Amino acid sequence: MKNISIGKYQLAIHDSKSIGICVSGGADSALLLYILMANITQHIHVYTFISPDRREAIESHVDAVVDTCSKLTDNSNFTYHKEFVNSQKPDGLFSLFGNKFETDKIEILYFALTKFPPKEVWEKFEQQQPAWHNNFRDAVVDKPLYGISIPVNDTDLEHIASDPNTLAKFELVMDERAYVPWVNLNKKDIASMYRELGVEDRLFKVSRSCETPGHVGTHCGKCWWCDERRWAFGYLE
Repeated sequence: MKNISIGKYQLAIHDSKSIGICVSGGADSALLLYILMANITQHIHVYTFISPDRREAIESHVDAVVDTCSKLTDNSNFTYHKEFVNSQKPDGLFSLFGNKFETDKIEILYFALTKFPPKEVWEKFEQQQPAWHNNFRDAVVDKPLYGISIPVNDTDLEHIASDPNTLAKFELVMDERAYVPWVNLNKKDIASMYRELGVEDRLFKVSRSCETPGHVGTHCGKCWWCDERRWAFGYLE
């Protein structure tokens, strides 16, 4: 393993292990894929999971992110796995991710999740996020770099209990071989790394953050994900 510096940020590169990365088409995972492709010579497994209702809006952006990263780094040593799933709830997705360790012999799986901006930035959009997503990305939640533990209320992942004592009793734990390097950074930190690496014009602009159902093409400019992107970069696309 080696550590690389991107401005004031550090990232561990597991260059001696079999690598996988989950790519959503958004700015965070696009940058992480670029960094891995630029610093790893061994084969990389690139995964994207798209629900049918988002396929028309997001699929071309994920394809463009993977293609752009490959061209910018001159790296074609990867396999692009594209799967269509009926649900993007964490229990189903984590099960899919877990299978990759066995089927593709992945030793480390990278995820590009970041924490929330300060609450005053996102509180007006609070109801747009699934409850588990709100809790997991909350800036005050202490989260590990390796492994993910998301509190859940029994089996209903859409309704997390508000009582901290209750939250502690139910956890959905992801495989500890997952590496989430930016879980304690927000999207402004990501924007800083884009500029440090000089790929904002070429890579950021092919990514897509908007998750408004049925909105195809440009960002809608009205949803929470668009607002976070604008807050971090100063513009949408």
